[in-house]
Amino acid sequence: MLQLFNKNFKYICILKAFLLLINFKISHADNWELVTKGINGHSFYVLGNEVVEKDNYIYFWQLIDYKISDEYGDSSARIFIKGNCNNLSFKWLKIAYHKENMAKDNVVIQEPSIQTSDWQFSKLNTTSRVVLEFACRRKALLL
Repeated sequence: MLQLFNKNFKYICILKAFLLLINFKISHADNWELVTKGINGHSFYVLGNEVVEKDNYIYFWQLIDYKISDEYGDSSARIFIKGNCNNLSFKWLKIAYHKENMAKDNVVIQEPSIQTSDWQFSKLNTTSRVVLEFACRRKALLL
């Protein structure tokens, strides 16, 4: 019985290590493309080669790299976004706050707040508009 437990425990440990490695590779992707910088000095990136189109929407990861850490000690955030290229609206589907710049640390991905999980219209001359237009152009949905 103890041998069976040890064998199962070994497989569980290997599986956990594998899952952590996958998460590490995803969160440390080197394919972030700088899209714009905000007036506050934050840098906005998109995982450009990972923009996906499905059912007239696009889905993509955005990374915001803060110029200085915020009041919670976060230095960056990754946001999974659903975008509508026809009316330039978007909603956040997932978010992860990171203590390290460029999301170099492993964190738990969370559900966004109620305010950011609903559809928002990107306004002219905002970083959200620039980022959304960039992602839409990646899929040739915006000329």
